[in-house]
Amino acid sequence: MLVGRFSRNGLLNSFRELDWMERELNRLFNGNGLPGAGEYPQLNVYSNEDSLKIRLFIPGIDPEKLDISVLGNSLAIRGELPEGEITEGVLRSERYSGKFERAIRLPFRAKAEGIDADYSKGILTVTVVKPEDEKPRKIAVKSDS
Repeated sequence: MLVGRFSRNGLLNSFRELDWMERELNRLFNGNGLPGAGEYPQLNVYSNEDSLKIRLFIPGIDPEKLDISVLGNSLAIRGELPEGEITEGVLRSERYSGKFERAIRLPFRAKAEGIDADYSKGILTVTVVKPEDEKPRKIAVKSDS
């Protein structure tokens, strides 16, 4: 794959090719070449008028061993995934195991009493209620007539 990316004289033919090579090397050396391995667990963040929802895909974890904390506008989620059942003779394993921590910067300061967490079918959903001053408000327009 790399051989075809060089020009005839042996030099890279553009800055775009250098950018491609940098991305490929970063992918290879960050997280053992596994997609998304540098940031585990992967997450999605959704927003509506009243709250933020953060969903993490972490199958196989004991929800009692999850640690979720908030300080100001930073939400931290920590846990540990056990190793798979089969450990002998494994040739390749892409399933993450071990300790993890994700810190999510929230767009507002949150309070612990405004946070709810639910774990179902391998998905952790954390709901963070927006403070009143962060919610959209309708502004009345005044008129002389």
